Amino acid sequence: MFSIEGNLLKAGMGAILAVMAGLPVGAQSLQERVPTCFECHGEKGQSQLPEVPSLGAQPALYTLVELVMFRDKLRLTEPMNQQTVGLSDGDLRALS
Repeated sequence: MFSIEGNLLKAGMGAILAVMAGLPVGAQSLQERVPTCFECHGEKGQSQLPEVPSLGAQPALYTLVELVMFRDKLRLTEPMNQQTVGLSDGDLRALS
């Protein structure tokens, strides 16, 4: 298992978005949703908000499990529950 940090996070998200571009996901595509992720969690995975976790050093599997829990409302935390509405398992794997 590996962690994604700093510029690797941004580069990885760019690659994911390139693959996913144009594939609608619910009301928004992944490409449209990712900037919202960066607003809170930081472009390099380092949140500047004390109530928002940094994701840059998290293992992909941990992130995937958390995203599934938010989507399926097994973990109730807004805005994450709203952000994951309509995402498929494949979408969540791509984001993690």
